[in-house]
Amino acid sequence: MTTDEYKQDCGCTDAPPKNECDDCDTHLIDVLKCKAAGVAAEAAYNAVYQNEVSAAQAKFNEIRDNYRSTRGDVALDVHDMRHQTKRVIDRVKCLIKQHRVVECLDDAWCEVEHELEKCWTGGCCVKSEHCTFEIPDPPPWPENPTCETERYSAELNALIAKYTDHAAKAKDCFTTLSGEPAALAQRVRDRKAELDDVLAKLGGDAATTDLKRLYASALVLRYRLAMIWNGFKEPKDFVDCLCRALTCWTQGSAAIAVLKGRLAVLECREQACADRCAYIKDHTVDEILTVYEKKCCPDPCPPATDDSDDSDDSDDDCDCGCKKPYASAE
Repeated sequence: MTTDEYKQDCGCTDAPPKNECDDCDTHLIDVLKCKAAGVAAEAAYNAVYQNEVSAAQAKFNEIRDNYRSTRGDVALDVHDMRHQTKRVIDRVKCLIKQHRVVECLDDAWCEVEHELEKCWTGGCCVKSEHCTFEIPDPPPWPENPTCETERYSAELNALIAKYTDHAAKAKDCFTTLSGEPAALAQRVRDRKAELDDVLAKLGGDAATTDLKRLYASALVLRYRLAMIWNGFKEPKDFVDCLCRALTCWTQGSAAIAVLKGRLAVLECREQACADRCAYIKDHTVDEILTVYEKKCCPDPCPPATDDSDDSDDSDDDCDCGCKKPYASAE
């Protein structure tokens, strides 16, 4: 019998015969453990944000209806104040009499108005470009895991920070918009007080009235009345912004939860790798024997079937440390 034939009898080929049960891959334990860690991390974040989002969703209809009602209540007052302000401006122009003074005041107002436009913060407070929350595919769990996961971990942390910022801004926008019905009513009251003040001064002693200041005040009042709706031309524009803010906040929070789950999986993988390295460093002999038992032939080797084997190397094993039982001592 040749040496190769004996090796095959010992079961030490590249594909050793299988027993009744397939080998169990202990690596799967780490896979399942880390998947569970990811699910737990995602659930933990969901528990944090879900209550706030659910409360905001419940308030959505209330805010929308309050805004529509408030706007309907003040619409006629705003229209009337605009009309009165226009009349005040025309009247003060006549009282000033000097066209050059009025013209210079108008030019000065134009410059200041341009500055005000730069400072204006009204309108929809959520930006559509901040409401895209793409989630990259996670790296596959390698068959032979390594600890080289820093790059993907950095990407996840960067995305979590970015999406957290965008979701927080959407949340702040929703909070601001929730106060818009009351803020609108207050703005109308403030403009009414300003108009009353201008009218009172216009009806006072012309000799002691600063007409230039009165004219400038009337111009500012006209501007503030033009901006009374805070950038929402129609009620539907406000409702659309409110909806976008809530949707953006919700989508962002959901994406963050997924990313936190994936980060937890990644961190678990890193820890599993570190634990594995620590174990095999401290238990190297045990690991050698474990691999031996899994991959190599049974011990002792099956008895030889050809006693006439005259191989010169009687002490050869079958590549797995299985000594030939029939080897004679010299």
